[in-house]
Amino acid sequence: MALSDYPWVATRLGGCKLFEFIHTWGFMEFIKKRSCKKGTSPRIIEVLSPELAELLDGLLELHPEDRLCLGESCYEDKTHWSAWNMAWLSGSPRKSRPNCVIS
Repeated sequence: MALSDYPWVATRLGGCKLFEFIHTWGFMEFIKKRSCKKGTSPRIIEVLSPELAELLDGLLELHPEDRLCLGESCYEDKTHWSAWNMAWLSGSPRKSRPNCVIS
């Protein structure tokens, strides 16, 4: 939504080269290389704030157990990393992500 574009067109391996790149190298490497729009537009990393890039990286994590949640209370063990724990929201230095164990 922030870029008025989808990061990929398919989420199965072999279906989209953009998704395969993110699957292999991660979202942060993707935004360093990808332009906002086709042509001479700036790279995505140049227009997103570091905080928004970090938030998107967590929300678009491919592995559900590592994906950033929005603070849902469905995780009884409270070890799932929540967007509300991010430094820019809490005003404190960033806490490292806990090892997530979802049962």
